[in-house]
Amino acid sequence: MAEEWKPRGRELVIDGLEWVGRMADKARAQHGGYIGEYIYPCPMDQQVLRDLSMSSEEFMQIAVEAGTDSELAAKVKAASGKETVATPT
Repeated sequence: MAEEWKPRGRELVIDGLEWVGRMADKARAQHGGYIGEYIYPCPMDQQVLRDLSMSSEEFMQIAVEAGTDSELAAKVKAASGKETVATPT
């Protein structure tokens, strides 16, 4: 039996961007049709997307195109104009 797919953990911070790595994993999985029981964009994703002033579609395109976490962070920062984003506590 194949192991169920899971996105990376909530605690992952990529170049000052909290939640973006996990959200990118879910966006890629949604795009690829293997997201399973996970939700993109979930309420936390939606909050982060609002903070970044990005749509879920725009973020998904960036996530799918980015080959590395560094490229993902650079593209998100360029599109949003933000250097950091933190999840609400």
